[in-house]
Amino acid sequence: MKNVREVLRHCRFTARMQSPSADDERCAKIETQAEAARGVLRMAASLVAAGRVVDLAGLQDSVGRVCAGCLDLSPEQGRAMRPMLIGLAQEVERLDTLMRPATP
Repeated sequence: MKNVREVLRHCRFTARMQSPSADDERCAKIETQAEAARGVLRMAASLVAAGRVVDLAGLQDSVGRVCAGCLDLSPEQGRAMRPMLIGLAQEVERLDTLMRPATP
C-alpha cells in the first residue's frame, strides 16, 4: 500500500512539474496568434487611413482563436493574458473608428 501512495504522489508531482511547460507553450502560441492578428489589424488600419478598401474576412476567426485559447488556460495564466487581450481589443476599436464614415 505504501508503494501505491508513493507512486501516486510521484505522478501528481510529475504532472505538476510538466503542466507549467505545457501551459507556457500554449501561452506562447496564443501570444503569437494575437501578435499576428494585431499585425493584420495595424495593416488594415493603415490601408483604411490611406483610403483603400480592405477585406477582413479571416480576422474574426483569428481573434476568436485567440480568445478561445485564453479560455482554455488556467485562471492565473488567463489573467496574465489580459493586457495582451486589451491591446488586441484596442487595435480592433482603432480600426472600427477608422472605418466609420465621418459625420458632418
